[in-house]
This record gives sequence, C-alpha cells and structure tokens, in this order.
Amino acid sequence: MSEEDPTLLALIIDDPNAPRVLAAWKSLRLPLSMLSERSTLDKIAMLAASSPANVSETLQRCTAAGLLIDEGISALANTWLSAVIGARVPQRKPKDKPKDKR
Repeated sequence: MSEEDPTLLALIIDDPNAPRVLAAWKSLRLPLSMLSERSTLDKIAMLAASSPANVSETLQRCTAAGLLIDEGISALANTWLSAVIGARVPQRKPKDKPKDKR
C-alpha cells in the first residue's frame, strides 16, 4: 500500500485487542516475515494479555488495514494508537503558576 488510507481503520476500530496488539508489535520490532510464526503470536499474546487466536485475528485485520510494517507500525497506526491512549489516560490539570511577589 503506497498511501495510508484512514478509512481502513474501520477494520480495527471496534477491536478491543487492537491497541495492545499494535503496541506489542511495535515494541517487538519484528520483520513482517515473522508475522505468521507461532512464537510471534505467543509473544504478542503474552504482551497483549490475550489469546493467540484473538491476536491472530487482530493481526489479520491490522495487516489488511496496512497498519503493520517491518519492525514497527505505520504512521497512521501510530497516530491512532496515540489517540486511543490519550483518550484513556486521565488528563491532569495544569497547576496554577504562583503569582510573582515583588
């Protein structure tokens, strides 16, 4: 896929495993040639706290969406993953700056 198509995120948008699976793939920095190996599925399943069968299904959808690349994830996947994490992490309110006492 030469250009990333954000509409393909629809393939994973409702998959609760997708954020953890993408993060696991990114952290392992594996080549795409290892995608179908059982040891790869086991490693990702352990990191994603999911079953190898569920990981396999999610990886198939991520591959179809063009989100996996050699040794990482696509820029689109990275942007989506950052947004998902940002939405789940509580935002801290900035502390008021102390007034300058002169």
